[in-house]
Amino acid sequence: MSTMLEPTPSAADLRAERARLQIPLYELAPLIGLHPARLGRMLNEREHLPAQVAQRIADVLRRRKSA
Repeated sequence: MSTMLEPTPSAADLRAERARLQIPLYELAPLIGLHPARLGRMLNEREHLPAQVAQRIADVLRRRKSA
């Protein structure tokens, strides 16, 4: 039995989705446990975006989208 994992979203995909939902960094950052400046550097690809952080961001954006 094979299990398919969701692909890790890219920084560009997360940045675009955050913009579509109009969520400021200062609101998103505490929900995933990061400082807004660090989150901004990760989303702008100036700092490495770990897969776990990308998944947390995607989860928060998904919840906000469905709310």
